[in-house]
Amino acid sequence: MKRKKIIASILTAVTMISSLSIGAFAAKDAEKEKKTEFTAFLMYADAAGNWQLFDAKSSERGNCKVNGDGTYTVSVDISDTKYKKAANKASVFCIDIIGLAKQLEENKVKCNNYERIGEKKVFKMLEEQSGVDVKVGNIQIKVDGENVKNIIEDRMYYGNIEEAGTFRIELANDYGATKTGKGAVRVDEIAPEKKLEVTFTLAGTGMGTPATIAPKATPKLPGSNPTTPLTLSGQAADTPTNIRLKNDDSGLNIGAIVGSITAAVIVVGVVVVVVRKRKKTKL
Repeated sequence: MKRKKIIASILTAVTMISSLSIGAFAAKDAEKEKKTEFTAFLMYADAAGNWQLFDAKSSERGNCKVNGDGTYTVSVDISDTKYKKAANKASVFCIDIIGLAKQLEENKVKCNNYERIGEKKVFKMLEEQSGVDVKVGNIQIKVDGENVKNIIEDRMYYGNIEEAGTFRIELANDYGATKTGKGAVRVDEIAPEKKLEVTFTLAGTGMGTPATIAPKATPKLPGSNPTTPLTLSGQAADTPTNIRLKNDDSGLNIGAIVGSITAAVIVVGVVVVVVRKRKKTKL
């Protein structure tokens, strides 16, 4: 009897311990599923090798916490570098949000705005972006406190680019999809002496308070060919139906002037005919 009681007690204890263990593992799994806070940092390196900030620890003071949709700011400072020299033009310019892509994919949220072509590092921007759930926009870049004006957001690649679960926003990267001048910025403009700062908005993550991204006209970087011919003043070039005398304050176009002259000639002709008839009558 005593043996049976002892065995029963042991079995009861084992069952309780197993239940607690299973409950603990389930709680951990639930905690993983509910993860909504991720660390974002600015990855930046210049062509001269003076600034080399490739991980969250390198720029820890400029990092931020991302909770899904919202507007965030990340930065790097010269005090984060070991060279203490002004940066040369950017060779790597990305924002990494650790673990966000993994969570989005687990939540069945489409976050890649590109497709892979052939080899792993060959990318092609999706022509149809409406199927991408996550949107990135409202990009503001400050170099030593001054706003960068020429930003082409349509050239940003973003998503699980490294396939490591990190959500990357690639603005320019000599080693990525945006190499050879195909990035969202001119790399020679991203050369801070002291500080580089980027503000961005995430929308469509399905986490946090839903955010929206304002429509933005795509600027033309120097050297690009605009679709509309421009004059030196930046106004639309004159066409045959829109030719104005450059020094004419009245705003009359050449067609109107020619019409007026033609009408005047007709009137003069009529007057001459009338005068001649009167002279013949008197004679």
